[in-house]
Amino acid sequence: MDAEWLTKAIENNKNLDFVKRMIHPGDYPVINNPDGSVSTHKMSYASKGDKFIVYPTIVNKDGELIEMSSQDAMNYAVKNKQYIEFDDENKAEMFSLGAWKNMDNMKSFIDKL
Repeated sequence: MDAEWLTKAIENNKNLDFVKRMIHPGDYPVINNPDGSVSTHKMSYASKGDKFIVYPTIVNKDGELIEMSSQDAMNYAVKNKQYIEFDDENKAEMFSLGAWKNMDNMKSFIDKL
């Protein structure tokens, strides 16, 4: 998989709260899922004008993670500028589904951030 667009998206947005949680999940609170697993973030994507945005559906409100509906999360993300913008819908969808988790060099990339 060509990882350049993934690394660029993460690098250019490493200041966003949900990207920080992607990079360093152990530094943040978690949501306990019904299956016993935990989540620090979940994402979705939508169109915004002629672009596509990826945004978290788990948001950090006052130090507590809260899971929101996709629509509420999108409104929150736009209001708080907590999204990543893409020109390509396929890339937005892939990113929202966790394509960055499958990057061969993700660990070494994250260690540099």
